[in-house]
Parts: sequence; C-alpha cells; structure tokens
Amino acid sequence: MNQNQHDAERFEEELGKLMSVEKLETGVYILGGNLRQVQDSRNPLALLPFCIKDPNCAHRREVECDFSLSSCENDQTKIICEILQEKHIPPYFVNGFGDVQKAVDRFYAEKGQSLDLCIAICCPRDLIEVKNEVHAYVTRYNAPLVTFFVTNYEGCKIDGKSSREFEGQTKVNIEQLRRVLNQYF
Repeated sequence: MNQNQHDAERFEEELGKLMSVEKLETGVYILGGNLRQVQDSRNPLALLPFCIKDPNCAHRREVECDFSLSSCENDQTKIICEILQEKHIPPYFVNGFGDVQKAVDRFYAEKGQSLDLCIAICCPRDLIEVKNEVHAYVTRYNAPLVTFFVTNYEGCKIDGKSSREFEGQTKVNIEQLRRVLNQYF
C-alpha cells in the first residue's frame, strides 16, 4: 500500500468518527452530507491550496489571481479555475484551514448569500490534522464538504514549512475533477 492509499484510509477512519463520510471515488469524498445535497447546491465555493500554484507565479501567495494572465496558460491552477468557473463555482485560495473563514466571509460579501457546499482540493493528511475544525465547519455552515485529494504531496510538511524544492510539486488529477464535476454538478 502506498502512502496516498494509507492516508486515504486513515482519512476515512478518522473523519468517519466525527461525521458522515461518503466516498464517490478514490480521493473524492462528501463530508457531513450526501450526494443529494451536493446535487441540489446552488451556492458552492471551492477552496484551493497555494501549493498547487506554480512556484514562479507572480501571484503565488495572493488569495486572488488574475487567471487571464498569459504566464498562467499552462499552469494547472488556471485549468482548475476554468473548470470551476464553467460550473459557476468561485475559487478561493487558502493557506491552511485558518483561511477558510476568510474565504467564506469573502464569498458572502461578494454573493450576498450563504454557501451551501464547499469543494476543497486538499491533502488528506492536512484534513486529518484539522479534523475537529472540519467537523466544526460542516456543523456551523450546515454545508457538506466535497474533497478532491491532491497527489504527490509526500514532500510537504503539514506545518506549512515545506522546502522550496517541494513548492509547485503538488498535483491535482484534473481529469478526475472535470469528470466528477460534470457528473454531479
């Protein structure tokens, strides 16, 4: 069993103790809700980690990006954001779970409505580490969380002090993201 599989199993076990966990497919889970809630959502937002951005991106540490920049043309971040925008799901960048409240506040300020679903591109180890905060989020907002696990995160340190060599190595299965969003949204 590789590290990703081990982390996914641990994720299911640890978060399953606190809330409902429904597996849609490998690395894609619904936390604190069900597929019907996901399909009925009208006000979703997406949380994206800074680690998926190219390390040379001028907007790497910025919460908001101008995705029309030509320098982002081949960047997975631009592709992910375009997929989300096609589904009318606004992307918000976060650097750890502490930024989630800021993203939710910005979403509310921009939309004038409460969110009813959150999509998170994330590392399973990070969610395990903040499982109580994840549970509190789902409970507070009464909004399910759909996860898409990143890959190639083994070199990442959970405390946010990853080596410079690791930055930009995190990958997202873009075809899986596109397929699942098309199937359920």
